[in-house]
Amino acid sequence: MMNFRRFLVPFFVSALLTSLLILVVQLRRPSEPAADSTRKAGSEVPAAREEVAEDVPDEHVATVPGRVDQPEVPVKPVVNVRQATRSDRTLVDALAKAVQEKDGDAVEKLVQSGVMDEEGAAVLKKWIEDKGVKLRGDKPVEAVGSADGGRMMRYRLYGEDGRNLLVDLVRDAAGAWKVKSVQEEDEKAAADCTRDALTVADSFVKAVRKGDFRAARRLTTGKAVNDATIAGLCMVFEEGDYALRDCEPIKVMLENESNAGFLVYLRSSAGKTANMGLELAKGDAGKWAVENVSMDALLDSYAQRGNQEGGFYFPLVKNPKGGDSVALFFGFDEAVLTPRSLRQLAIVADLLKASSRHLEISGHTDDLGSDAYNRKLSGRRAQAVKDALVKLGVPASQVSTKAMGKIQPRRTYAAGSADEELEAIRGENRRAEIYLDFVEEDA
Repeated sequence: MMNFRRFLVPFFVSALLTSLLILVVQLRRPSEPAADSTRKAGSEVPAAREEVAEDVPDEHVATVPGRVDQPEVPVKPVVNVRQATRSDRTLVDALAKAVQEKDGDAVEKLVQSGVMDEEGAAVLKKWIEDKGVKLRGDKPVEAVGSADGGRMMRYRLYGEDGRNLLVDLVRDAAGAWKVKSVQEEDEKAAADCTRDALTVADSFVKAVRKGDFRAARRLTTGKAVNDATIAGLCMVFEEGDYALRDCEPIKVMLENESNAGFLVYLRSSAGKTANMGLELAKGDAGKWAVENVSMDALLDSYAQRGNQEGGFYFPLVKNPKGGDSVALFFGFDEAVLTPRSLRQLAIVADLLKASSRHLEISGHTDDLGSDAYNRKLSGRRAQAVKDALVKLGVPASQVSTKAMGKIQPRRTYAAGSADEELEAIRGENRRAEIYLDFVEEDA
């Protein structure tokens, strides 16, 4: 027992001295940061380094190396040229975004990448640098149509202040799209019939959609496209509320140095689709003009809608003298103009006030009733049209009337026809016709 105690005392003394020595050494060493609690024992501590983002696809932060007290400055994303040029729509959207976000750097990158030239970039930068210029919020970009066999697409950028940009895009041999030209659209540019056929086709469609007879007439040859055709088109667009489709609304079908053909794609407010064809020719002065309008598909759509909505008829009819007449329709045994007829007469009045030529209005009835009664009724219908034109500013001396009664029906029917068919045919015969076969003297 004594031997064990003699051994244990020196052991405790030695352990105590060792602990004191270690404590003194630890107190004398400089303090160090605690190791990461998540780091495994024995693993190496990586050297501290400044982190650098290798790939920042969109917005990133610009900082100066070595500065830790500077604020973070957001940098605008750089346009992705490959993505922007893969389709005509992505490219025009990139241009619209640059204008809207006042991003001149994006335009400059497109120039450096060969996507557009300095002349087009200058027009865009002018809009970008003008702080008052903003694109329209509801529909900033609208497709106009195609040319050059579909290899060229034209778009319109709408400014809130009424100014617009026309942007022409072309597709190269590799399938990538580039900017051919950018120009501000004004009345002079819109009326420039020497620029190309698409400009004239677009201007003609805009004119008839707005019911602007005079503007539409100036864009035609005045031969196959007569006054009645233009007036009828204005009426159909007003009545049917037709709009252009969103994608390539005016599609080129044929184009060479002297002739061009386009198909105009339309849709009504009721969701029905229709189209009409335009044929254009280039005259000796280098001016393009509409020389023919094909309306068969448009007429079918208009007629179908009329049947579904209670019956209204296309306002153009063939005149026995040749050419077309504008027709206004009446209810059974009535000589009162409908609101629709009054809107149509406003278009007719505009073209008459620009001419000194004489106008003839003929009244017609269906086959019900006596000849004498129908002659008087048809006379009242023709007079109602004349009175309305006079109220719209047409000189009374410029208009004459004729009562035709029931002797000149527009449509006839066979014996045994169904009652529904009979009523539809008779409805087309209750009308007044305005014979238009002259060209504006100031055109």
